Amino acid sequence: VEFNYDGANTVGMRLGCARSLSRALEHAETLTHLGLSQNSIDDPKMNLLASGLAENNSVTSLDLARNRIGDGGATAVARVLAKDRCVVSRLDLGDNEIGADGAEALARALEVSSSLTSLSLRLNPKIGDEAGAAVLDAVTD
Repeated sequence: VEFNYDGANTVGMRLGCARSLSRALEHAETLTHLGLSQNSIDDPKMNLLASGLAENNSVTSLDLARNRIGDGGATAVARVLAKDRCVVSRLDLGDNEIGADGAEALARALEVSSSLTSLSLRLNPKIGDEAGAAVLDAVTD
């Protein structure tokens, strides 16, 4: 499923939409791909979505590129990835606002994640060298 609020609405996904989608994700049993790129998803919306994703065991491909996800949102995604029941194997977080704290949270999650095989963090220049190296170490160990 692809959602694109950006073309029809300059505000992007609203908080209420994120809340509704989160509830739906808790019960989705056959959804395998969720495309949410270019939806102006920020940290509060990502926190809501992550609560639904944490209860979901069918989404294997998650596209969150070209949003406004920062450290708080990346940390929420990391909590999902660290769960034993997480089945996400492909995650695109490219072109967001993730910094060192968010990247380090993702690195810690990658150390325990058994499902993730593809991760994009491209165009997140705030990550920095040290946190980038932590992510690289987590995926190569």
